[in-house]
Amino acid sequence: MATTTETPDLSRVTSSYKRALWIFILLNVGYGAIEIVGGSLAGSQSLTADALDFLGDGFISSLGLIAIGRGIADSLESRAAAGAVSRSTWRERT
Repeated sequence: MATTTETPDLSRVTSSYKRALWIFILLNVGYGAIEIVGGSLAGSQSLTADALDFLGDGFISSLGLIAIGRGIADSLESRAAAGAVSRSTWRERT
């Protein structure tokens, strides 16, 4: 796996984009919480599973929000660390 040194373009990340992402996260977590309660009251495994899907989407989106907030410098550091891990893993295989 080749590593690149391109810096991520975060110029399109505006405050309205972050606000929309927060709304998306809150809606997912809110719907998930409502469905967990509804699924428990109804004894429905499918509602509970769908609720966990909503909560998972909210969690993954919050990771995206954290990644955006970290900035370019941290992103480059984590790419360097990922490259070091992939190189050491490749060495172990050979």
